[in-house]
Amino acid sequence: MYITNTIILKETKKGFSLTEKPLCAILKIEVDGNSCIVNLSAINIAFLESGNYFLHLLDNNLQLTEHNLGKTPLRTTLIVDVVPDLLKGIGAGITFIDDDGQSVVVAYGKTSNFNKDFYEFKKMVERLNIKASPSPIIYDDDIVATENYYLNNDAPILEPQLTKALPFLEEAPQPKDSTPYFDLVKTKLLALFDTYESFSQLNNTIPYSKWIKIPYSTTKFYVVGIIYEEDFKTPLYISYGVPGKYSVFKPPEFDDNCSFLPLSVFNPKGDGFWVMYQDAITGKAVILDE
Repeated sequence: MYITNTIILKETKKGFSLTEKPLCAILKIEVDGNSCIVNLSAINIAFLESGNYFLHLLDNNLQLTEHNLGKTPLRTTLIVDVVPDLLKGIGAGITFIDDDGQSVVVAYGKTSNFNKDFYEFKKMVERLNIKASPSPIIYDDDIVATENYYLNNDAPILEPQLTKALPFLEEAPQPKDSTPYFDLVKTKLLALFDTYESFSQLNNTIPYSKWIKIPYSTTKFYVVGIIYEEDFKTPLYISYGVPGKYSVFKPPEFDDNCSFLPLSVFNPKGDGFWVMYQDAITGKAVILDE
């Protein structure tokens, strides 16, 4: 039997949002028999320098599962081995766990038929004997919220972690008193550039830009960039990219909000990056000509 439910997770602990607005997340759970796919989109959540975020799922049978989301859980897709009982109700939370194993639930939500309150959920998470969680099985195909998981085999296949991009796409903070959007996120954004290595391959490809390479495993990475005016001082776009090959179909995980950037002008349909752009003034998603 196929069951699906969507849960809105709201901030429960201040200090983990990227701007002054509270963080939130949209969690979609799809259960088909003994299979369970979880899609998480976190909005306005801060990047971590240490510790990790985890997703905790608790059903009314008191079955609690833990799933490592890493340091930047903007968009994540997991296959869950232990299937929660959606029919009886479920609570879900994003938890920050530091390197010493101390935990704090930073966002929480539940289905209407979940009969435990937040404090019971929190206690269950705190009592969990936290150990290094095994890496989740990654659903490495086109994730589409329908009963048929395989709809468009011609679209590029992206690692779900790579879709941790455009963190404010769904809910960009509104600039106040004509304050540019870039200024609202400047401190934490530039902290990334101080932390991760420069990515010269794109620095040399796009004029007046600087990029960093952010690994999420021993061999895989995504990139974050800032594209400037010709003065190299005034930011135009905040950019997020994932390695890939050209396709007439855009990655479905990016909701069409991306353009393909080839690494060579002599091979425009070869290797490159799928890149998403945010306007540095408004924070809105921008589609640039390919």
